[in-house]
Amino acid sequence: MYKGHDNIVLATAISPDGRWAATGGGNDSGIQIWRLRDGKLKQRLVGVRASTWAVGFSKDGKNLAWGKTSKRISPTNREPLEYHIIRHNNRTQASIERGPTDGYGHWAYTFTPDGQTIISGGSNGVLTAYNRAGTKLGSYIGHTGDVWAVAVSADGRLLASASWDQTVRLWNRQSFEPLLTLNQGNDGEWVAWTPSGHYTASPNGDNMIGWQINRGIDKAADYFIGAQLRDNFYRPDIIANTIRLGALKQALAKAKRTQFTLAQLQKGKPPQFEILSPKNQSRTRHRQITLDISFASNNNPVKDIEIYINDKLIITRGKVLLPRRRDHYRKTIKVSLEQGNNQIRIIAKNRIGQTSEEWQIYYAGYRRQKLGDLYLVA
Repeated sequence: MYKGHDNIVLATAISPDGRWAATGGGNDSGIQIWRLRDGKLKQRLVGVRASTWAVGFSKDGKNLAWGKTSKRISPTNREPLEYHIIRHNNRTQASIERGPTDGYGHWAYTFTPDGQTIISGGSNGVLTAYNRAGTKLGSYIGHTGDVWAVAVSADGRLLASASWDQTVRLWNRQSFEPLLTLNQGNDGEWVAWTPSGHYTASPNGDNMIGWQINRGIDKAADYFIGAQLRDNFYRPDIIANTIRLGALKQALAKAKRTQFTLAQLQKGKPPQFEILSPKNQSRTRHRQITLDISFASNNNPVKDIEIYINDKLIITRGKVLLPRRRDHYRKTIKVSLEQGNNQIRIIAKNRIGQTSEEWQIYYAGYRRQKLGDLYLVA
C-alpha cells in the first residue's frame, strides 16, 4: 500500500515490467513514481503551483487574503489565511439542493453583507448566487475545479473565490463579470491576470502563465509564455483599475497602449531563432567568438536584439543591423567572453513580443582578463 498522496488520486499507470507505478493527484496535483513491491517512493514530479483552500476580505474591504493549508473547520471557515494583497427563530426559510449537474453540494457558502444574497461554491467549478428564497440569480463562470472558499467584500461589490484549480478569482459580485485570476506558486512567485490577458506579476511570475494558439487541425499549436508578451501585456495599471472600477471594459477605456490584443496572435508570433554555433556547453580557447544565429520566417520581422553574458548587457537593442525580411535568414554576431563559464542570453524582439534563448560556453583562456579601475563621483 502506498500512502504518499495527501488527497484523492485521479490517475494511475503501471510500468511495462510491472515494477513501478505512477500515480497522479493529491493537493499539489503532482505525479509520484513508486515501487510496487514495497511502496518506496522513487520520484516526485510536481509544479510550483498549489491548491488554495481559504479566502477572505478584511473588514475595511482593502485587503484580500488566502490560504494554502487545508484545515477545514466548516464550509464557511477554512483557516488559516496565510497570504494577502492590497486593493484600492429556528425555522427553515428556504432550501437549495444540488445534484450531479449543478455542483453536487455546497462546499463553501456565504451571505452578502446586506443578507439578501447567498453565494455558494460546489464541485467542478460551480459558483452560484441565490436570493433568500433559494432562486438562482446567476453563475460565476471560470473555475475548473471544486470551489472550496468564497468571500464577499464589506461593500458587497466584489466576490473572491478559491478553488482546487489552484487559483483565487475576483468577480464583480452583481454583474457576475470575472475581473481577475491570481495564482501563487510554492516558490513565492505569483501572477494575476484579467480575461483580456493583461497581467501583473512577481519578477519571474510571468513564466507561470501562457497562451496556446491553435493553428488548425492539421498544424501544431503554438504556446507563448507571459514573459514573451511582457511589453504588450504587463499592465499593473489595468489590473488596479479593473479592481477599483469593478469592470474590465472601463479599465481598458482609461488605459493607453491597448491596441494589441490576444486575437493578433492568430496572425503573428514572437521571433523564432536557433543558435547554430558554437554548440551549447562547449569549450573554447578564443576570447572572441562568433554567434551564428538562424531566424525562422515570420510575418513580423525581428527589430531588436539584446545579448547578455553572465547577466551583463553587452549588446543593446538597435546596435545590430537586422534585415527587414520576413523569410528565413542567418545572422553572425561577434562577442567577447569572460574567463571561465559564460552564460549567454539572447533576446530577440518584434512587434508581437520577444523570445529568449540561453547558451553556455566555457572560455579556457591562459590569462585572466585585466580589470580596470572604476571611480564614482557622487
